Amino acid sequence: MRYFFNIITASQALNDLEGMELADEQSAQAQGHVISREMAREFPGQSGKALVVEVVAADGRRVLALPVASVSGQNEPECAIRC
Repeated sequence: MRYFFNIITASQALNDLEGMELADEQSAQAQGHVISREMAREFPGQSGKALVVEVVAADGRRVLALPVASVSGQNEPECAIRC
């Protein structure tokens, strides 16, 4: 199934128009965590400022909304909101 990885800020939504074909919902959630960590590294000043990675399935279901958090080692962010 195709999954889309949108970036939500306090003022706008940046929609992923291409998406990514992944095996299942767990794989999509794992990719969402990877993107969140990458965003935290690339935009350290934005951590905790309403920056969210939203994972949406091709059928429109919201799979995950993950606030971009400060990166500490290889741990996944702790504050995932499963929908």
